[in-house]
Amino acid sequence: MALITNSDIIVNAWKNLRANIKQYSELVLWLILLGVAEWALDVVLKSLVPDKQQHAIVLLLAVLPLRLAETTVMIGMLDIAVKTLQRQSASVRGALAHGVHSIIPFLWVTFLYCLVTFGGLLLFVIPGLYFMIRYKFSGLFTAI
Repeated sequence: MALITNSDIIVNAWKNLRANIKQYSELVLWLILLGVAEWALDVVLKSLVPDKQQHAIVLLLAVLPLRLAETTVMIGMLDIAVKTLQRQSASVRGALAHGVHSIIPFLWVTFLYCLVTFGGLLLFVIPGLYFMIRYKFSGLFTAI
């Protein structure tokens, strides 16, 4: 069994990008549009809510659906990458559907990851760092 080198990973990632450039471009466009919507919402709320603390709270609540949509798109990108590596056909519609169906488990596992890491940091710094390193990719594994 041959070892995987850094150059193998780069070559495979480049092949994946070239094979799915249209799907990735569309998902990146979605991310850009969501970012512009968030910026526009911030600008509008600055003029409507002059108090900085109230502005921050209202912005947090208003931006939450946009952040969930961004997370869904990111899970969709992960789905396209995984399907390409498994030599299956990937579509943006299927990737976004997978992202919508995976968002709740992804958020739950991410919450548990943060809780365990924070608890480990409260116990002592070393357990917190251990949990952080050990469970770093747990949310991504859940999304797959």
